Amino acid sequence: MQGSSSPDIDDVQNDLDYIADDGTLPGTDTHRYASASRTTHAATSNIILRSLPMDKGRLKERHIAMVALAGMLGTGLFLTSGAALADAGPLGSLTGYVLMGIVTTCVAYTAAEMSALCPATGGFIVHTQKFVNPALGAATGWNFAYALATVQAVEIVAATLLASFWTSSIPPVALITGFWIAMVGINLIPVGSYGEAEFIFGILKISLVVGLIVIGLVIDLGKAPNHERLGFRYWKEPFRELSHNGTTIHGAKGKLLGVWSTLVNAGFAFAHVQVVAIAGKETHNPRTSIPLALSRTAYRILFLYISVIFILGLIVPASHPGLHSDTGTATSSPFVIAAKEAGITSIASVINAIVLTSAFSSGAASIFISSRSLVALADDNHAPKALKRTNNHGVPYVAVLSASSLGSLAYLSVREDTTRALMWLVNLSSVAGLVSWCILCIGYLRMVAGLKAQGYSRSDLPYRSPFQPYTAWFALMSCLLVLVFSGFRAFLGAQFDTRHFVSNYLNIFFFLSLFVGWKWYTGSSWSWVKAHDIPLRHEFRILEAENQQEETEILLSPSIHEEHIA
Repeated sequence: MQGSSSPDIDDVQNDLDYIADDGTLPGTDTHRYASASRTTHAATSNIILRSLPMDKGRLKERHIAMVALAGMLGTGLFLTSGAALADAGPLGSLTGYVLMGIVTTCVAYTAAEMSALCPATGGFIVHTQKFVNPALGAATGWNFAYALATVQAVEIVAATLLASFWTSSIPPVALITGFWIAMVGINLIPVGSYGEAEFIFGILKISLVVGLIVIGLVIDLGKAPNHERLGFRYWKEPFRELSHNGTTIHGAKGKLLGVWSTLVNAGFAFAHVQVVAIAGKETHNPRTSIPLALSRTAYRILFLYISVIFILGLIVPASHPGLHSDTGTATSSPFVIAAKEAGITSIASVINAIVLTSAFSSGAASIFISSRSLVALADDNHAPKALKRTNNHGVPYVAVLSASSLGSLAYLSVREDTTRALMWLVNLSSVAGLVSWCILCIGYLRMVAGLKAQGYSRSDLPYRSPFQPYTAWFALMSCLLVLVFSGFRAFLGAQFDTRHFVSNYLNIFFFLSLFVGWKWYTGSSWSWVKAHDIPLRHEFRILEAENQQEETEILLSPSIHEEHIA
């Protein structure tokens, strides 16, 4: 507007959270933003639109979907998927993955509905702060960022071990340094370029997984060099009795525990499906692309994992001793075991290359997601503001470097006995994923309560997921059950297994300590945000303003204008 000074965009954003219901800005000079005649609802919409960040949507739906896939299709799918088969048998492992896959889909739908209404960098972390309790959101954010940053170190170790499959002449320190620098470097390039890189990794990874599934079918149908048709030969014992520390639990109890152990492992494999929404406003058209990417990611992951588990049950006997191998290379992969049994000895090197690519991609994705979590914490004053500093490409380089610093833990693997310790850290971070799912569902249920208290209905939402709020309740109860009984193996046998107990429950106590500690440090209230105080009106104003802008752009488009003149 000519003749008046334009307000600084940061000032408008800071004031935006305090817009009153009548459209005014308490404690500010409204003339800074518009004339007195525009302090109406239309003026509020205009202020909101002006406060919206500049078009920095560099990640498209295909990018964010592949970031999630890259993070979830890691070394576990190839190296440790046989453990589920060994514990529960072919049908037992398949049952566990299907059940946990349903829970994963419910979590994805729940996250999609919240992110469509409130797309924010940090995703469910920001939602928890706004809808539930600021201290709980801070604890969730730090826990989530720590968990993913720790995964990075393990993926570096995995990549180093896999690279040594071809040669042992390169010192492990050099390999660790090389992979670490490469993972950090790819996170410092423009977000769009990073998205393209992860898109390529994702396509390659999915193609190779599909290729392994096809190879499995070829082996099962007797078209391998040994020409031995397997069919459902290994399904004669569909459920296995669970064994732990040399003790086998017989009968129905042992088979039930076998399925339950697979359910826990499947939860770890599917964890962090909600990471699609972490990029928030860095995503192009987030209200549409994030829900679409979440649903597609859930279905793709479900299809790939369940297909792999099914094929493994056909081509590898659950009793094969190699399924529990701790070598850390491709030789412990169930696909390698099946290929060797079928006489395809050259496949080991190919699978090793697949797993190496997966490890690198998963490590890079963990840095990306962890850094965006730190930025979200800084946005809400739960972390140093320095984490928000960006380079010329708009990348939050301080957050990236901070998140990647835990990659230094990979150097501990230079000592042979520390590799097991790093894998123990992975177990801790996996439990953190289930904790995040519980918090995400609680945040959604608080949003629903806010909608009711403020006179809105789910029909007002830009995206509505099916069967809510029952979907969120089911996911919450399921995740709580898996968490509570995740360390049941510690109580089996004559002696209490301290190591197993700590690896499954320590992260829960760590999260609670973060929550209580932040409460004590900030002196904030223990109560939840009241339903009528949840900032939903602000989000609906932004949504309405965006819709008005779209309608205006359509009316003023050149094609319509030309038609009107004609």
